[in-house]
Formats: sequence, C-alpha cells, structure tokens
Amino acid sequence: MPKKQFRIEIFKEYINSWIFKILIASSFLITFFVMANYGLNKSYSVAMLAALTSNIYIVCALFIPLLITTINIYNVFNSNYFLAIRISSKKERLKELLKNIFFSSSFVFLIIILILLIGLNLVCASNLEFMNSYQFYNIPNIIYIIFYIIRLYVVLVIVSVFNGFILDSFSSKFVIFLNVIFYGIIFMYPYIPISAGRTSILDTSPLIFEYLQLN
Repeated sequence: MPKKQFRIEIFKEYINSWIFKILIASSFLITFFVMANYGLNKSYSVAMLAALTSNIYIVCALFIPLLITTINIYNVFNSNYFLAIRISSKKERLKELLKNIFFSSSFVFLIIILILLIGLNLVCASNLEFMNSYQFYNIPNIIYIIFYIIRLYVVLVIVSVFNGFILDSFSSKFVIFLNVIFYGIIFMYPYIPISAGRTSILDTSPLIFEYLQLN
C-alpha cells in the first residue's frame, strides 16, 4: 500500500474517533458563543473579522483543536504497524509524520472555517459590506478577509507542524505545557508593548503573534 494511502487511512481513523466528534461539537459551541458576542446583527464582513481576530476564538476554536489533532494523529501514526515496517529511516518517518499532521490540520482548519460561515449565516445582518474599503487601505473587505484567512492558516499549520516535530522528541504533556504558555501570550500580547507593531499588511515581524492581529 502506498504511503499516501496510509495517510488517508490514518486520517480516517482519526475522524471516526470520539475525540474528533467532540472536537467538532465543541467548535460549533465556541463559534456560536463568539457569534452571539461579536456578530449579532452586524454585517457579514465585520462579524467575520471580529470572530477571526478574537483571542477566545483563535485559541479555543483554532489552536486547541489543531493541537488535539496533532497529538491524536501522532498517536495513530505510531500505532500503525504496517506503515512502520515500510519506513526505512528515522528521517523518513519524521517526514511522513509531519505530512500526516499537515494534511490533517489543513482539513480540520477548513471544517472550522465552514462552521464559522454557518454561524455567520445564522446571526449576521443581511448586509455583507464585502466591497467596502478595509480601514484606510484601498482594498475591499473581501480581499482582506481572504488574505487574513490565508495568513492565519499558514500560522496555524506552522505551529501544528512544529508541535509534531517537538512531540516526536518529548512527551505530549510537555508539548501541551508549551502550548498553554503560547496561548497565554496570545491573550496578553495586545496589552504588552513588546514592539511598535506592524502598520501595513505587507510588513513582516519575527513575532508570530503579530500575524494574529489586524493589519
């Protein structure tokens, strides 16, 4: 069986697990909680940006589900005997593990964004405001939303793959501990004058937290 087929089998085992079902149910609850607080009777684009930049939503609906996905994919991957006997080296094994985490994290991210769209359709006002200019930039809201979602996806996948890399050398408890610290910094970052911050959507920063903010 090709490794790609093993990847699909590992993912199927994960999405059929009770952990994945609880994760999706929790994502629905968190999304509707955030929508009730940030999106009620607001325009579609305003509510979407408010949710996607809410620290509660970012951590509880995105980072935590992807961390759970990473840990469970790691466990399923390690328990697959038939895949293990087809991997010839530690380097190849790590590469295949990270591919599984990338694939699974991408799928879960897509599912969570679809859940967010469902929530937006239920609570938002009828006006979309997609073509209104975003802040002082001469670009429509819809372009910025797409840009922000892609940027958020890149950040989340990088963190997931990094978690998988660390998980391969340390225990899951250690990885969870590191992520709890990371989540704490996300909540505290807007209130800490660490840097002058980014002033343009094209600005870069060595701090990953900057890319979870607007601009």
